[in-house]
Amino acid sequence: MSWKRELQLRDIDYVERVEITCKMCGLFQPQDPQKLIDHFGLDMRLDEVEELIKCQKWGCGGDVRLTLPTENKLEGFQGGMP
Repeated sequence: MSWKRELQLRDIDYVERVEITCKMCGLFQPQDPQKLIDHFGLDMRLDEVEELIKCQKWGCGGDVRLTLPTENKLEGFQGGMP
């Protein structure tokens, strides 16, 4: 089972961005989750949203891929040397 099938729009933190990338032309658009919620509703799963959204580039209209950005946070060393 895909993580997109398990997550709903309500599960996304409001400070995050949803990354929308066209599979055909490669157009990249970061999207505010609140705009997606306003358009699709809270109960929509990410895989359903991915199927409904089409590329906004003029003349393309291709399918898109939704991703959530991952932050590469480096954790500090927790141990120590005597």
